[in-house]
Amino acid sequence: MFNLALVYQQGLGGVTKDDARAAAFFQRACDKGHLDACNNLGIAYAEGQGVPRDAKQAVALFEKSCNANDAKGCFNLGLAHTTGL
Repeated sequence: MFNLALVYQQGLGGVTKDDARAAAFFQRACDKGHLDACNNLGIAYAEGQGVPRDAKQAVALFEKSCNANDAKGCFNLGLAHTTGL
């Protein structure tokens, strides 16, 4: 599901770019424990890409990723706190 989310997020392989569909697939992958998907979904919430902008949800997803020792999640969590997301 993560790879399919990337296809929709980036509009790869002739697929029309669709941020909402990408976010839905990131959510499904995150729910199954895919940490990159959690991190990417957090970015989507932080930036309002395909989902409503929601800083609290973004931070929660970065925390989930960071708490599982994912470096990207920890970086984005720190960035969120530093920038006041």
